Amino acid sequence: MGMVANSFSILLERSGYYGLRGILTLYMVSESLSLELDTTFRLYGFFIAIVALTPIIGSVIGDLLSLHRWSCFIGNTLQAVGAFVLCFDTYFSLIAGLGIIALGSGLYKPNMLARIGKLYLSNTNILDSIFSVYMIAVNVGAFFGLVLIALIAEKVGYQASFAVIGLLLLISGVAALLSKDKSKVNSWENTNYPLEIEIRALLIISAMIGSGLFWVAYEIEWNNLTIDANELFKDHSLPISYTSISAYMVIPVLMVLAIIWYSKYYSHLAKFVIAFICAILGVLLSILAITSGMFNLGMFLLICLLFAVAEAHITPVLFSLVTKYLHWRYLSMGMAATGVIAYGMSQALRYLPYHTLEGHFQLYLAIAILITGLVGFVVLYFVVRDKKSESCDLPLS
Repeated sequence: MGMVANSFSILLERSGYYGLRGILTLYMVSESLSLELDTTFRLYGFFIAIVALTPIIGSVIGDLLSLHRWSCFIGNTLQAVGAFVLCFDTYFSLIAGLGIIALGSGLYKPNMLARIGKLYLSNTNILDSIFSVYMIAVNVGAFFGLVLIALIAEKVGYQASFAVIGLLLLISGVAALLSKDKSKVNSWENTNYPLEIEIRALLIISAMIGSGLFWVAYEIEWNNLTIDANELFKDHSLPISYTSISAYMVIPVLMVLAIIWYSKYYSHLAKFVIAFICAILGVLLSILAITSGMFNLGMFLLICLLFAVAEAHITPVLFSLVTKYLHWRYLSMGMAATGVIAYGMSQALRYLPYHTLEGHFQLYLAIAILITGLVGFVVLYFVVRDKKSESCDLPLS
């Protein structure tokens, strides 16, 4: 029941968060605030940055004080308060509300991930499946929130949409509080490793950096494919975007993988290799589409599917690997580090002059990044395999 309640909490929390993001810029430029576009985009970017960085603080509180459960409840309560503050329609309430929401999000996300990980420390082989369920809740919640909150904002008004967001977050916080943590972590769980601490650290750091490389390449691919997709679907009555189609596709992919990984365990590193191979194939198809003029609906959907499969092999496996090899007392900080590293690498990309390259040359850069990650994980696979063979005859994980 713990995972069911946690999944429900995650779904509602992501509904509120992504629902807010979906209407935030429109709200800031509306008659309610009438902010200039430049100010709007700067505030929105600053809000996203703070949300990405506050988990550092929230994870330290959760781990050092052993308050994962209460951190989730307080975090969502803060987010709800921030949403209600936004209802006042002033510039001050905008800044205050977004700041409170960012702090609450930083408390909630890493501590919820740590709670989920600790539930399954005695059976780490199913962690990939469990975190796939987590990602399903995230994506379903994001879709539900984007649709519901946008509809309320359009039909009723922004104040009503903020009130609904606050309500969703309050219910999510209560669900997080009512769901039970593992009462006791045995001393042998998550500490009886077949690998030396140096190899475990190498695995965790490599997985975090590899994940960051994937998302950097993903952003380059997205920037290029969106242009072609918008041109392809410009005559359709419903707007279709690369990000939305890819997000829809990743849900059934995660469902299938969650079932497979629950009954069949194989290497984390092998899953990262599969992710990078799928992403490389997706970028290669994009280059083929651009250079040959073959871009069509079928090609577009195939590229989205390849990146959906790649994405489904990245994030759940990263969380699983961190849970398995990092000491359980520091799980929340480890989870926070995964997001901070990925965000930092994506922001560093913005300072590179790749935007001056033509579209297919940008995609060549994406392939170079992905191949670097692929080669790194293949080399790491053999390094870890050799280390394990020296110490014990256990399957590579």
